[in-house]
Amino acid sequence: MQIGQLNYRYSYVILYADDILLLAPTVTLLNRLFTTCEAELTYLDMAINTKKSCCLRVGSRFDRPCNNLCTSGGHVIRWVDEMRYLGLFIIRSHTFKCSLDHAKRSVILPRCKWNFWETRENGIRKSNFGIN
Repeated sequence: MQIGQLNYRYSYVILYADDILLLAPTVTLLNRLFTTCEAELTYLDMAINTKKSCCLRVGSRFDRPCNNLCTSGGHVIRWVDEMRYLGLFIIRSHTFKCSLDHAKRSVILPRCKWNFWETRENGIRKSNFGIN
């Protein structure tokens, strides 16, 4: 895809509701894509929430330091080791990887609460939760 004079080859913008995921093969191209998206959002009278925004690197240079991305207002978009997009936790790595740790925790916690309420309804009182 080419917009104006900028070539965005192998760059992607994934949208779902108000969540935006920008994918680019280099940090330089990511910065260009970010600037273009920010300009479009400004045109639509929308802004990027820098507190909820982050950058993550995947690939052979994932552990190398790189320049920060900045908004037109001068706010820095931080680089992180793990990010969440639509409930999926993506982690910084040599290859694309997802973390299931958060998903495991969210499944176990409701079971504990359910067991607690089930024992109370049956008239059996327990002082602690258990996982059946």
